[in-house]
Amino acid sequence: MSSAMQIQTQHMKSILKVFNVTFLIIFIGINAYSKEITLEQPSNETSETDTVKKTFSADLVCSQLNNALQYLKDNKIFSKKFRMDYKIRSGWGYNIFLTEYLSYKLNVSENDVWRIDNEKRSKALIHLKESVPYEDTLMFIDNCKIIDKTKKKSKWTILISKTDAESMLVQFSYKKRPDLHGSGLMYLFFYDEHNEIVSFYKTSWIE
Repeated sequence: MSSAMQIQTQHMKSILKVFNVTFLIIFIGINAYSKEITLEQPSNETSETDTVKKTFSADLVCSQLNNALQYLKDNKIFSKKFRMDYKIRSGWGYNIFLTEYLSYKLNVSENDVWRIDNEKRSKALIHLKESVPYEDTLMFIDNCKIIDKTKKKSKWTILISKTDAESMLVQFSYKKRPDLHGSGLMYLFFYDEHNEIVSFYKTSWIE
């Protein structure tokens, strides 16, 4: 084989090698993108910080959540379409409403909460943890039919947290763009034995 032909053959091998590497990179990139998990496709895989416990029935949680959403909509408090996070947090966020939570549980005014005997307060706080990681998971409700949720892109996301049968924390998060700081609204609802709302508290937040 002549020197010219050897050089040409080596050149073709180099081109094929570059092509194969480029194709492999593109293929990996496409696969990585296609496996991206969205809120509309909840994964039952848990992280190391998760402690999944099915403490409440899905029917109870779904009923309470839909009643809360319907109440907010009927009273023109919140009626936006939102994406749903189906992971129910295990008491995360309740510390923000600590005084209000105790006020309801002890049936006293918010001003009198910290004048109550410590033993009574401790009993009222039996379901609350002092510090709850954000990802600490109580259960999943991915089979719920939730009103006003959407599969389309929405700047609003809803997050649920629960620590006992008669209360539920609902947080609405808003992000204009993923790279911007978020803001939102947070509600703590209390329910009767029929899952009807008897009281709620509200606050706003910003990152």
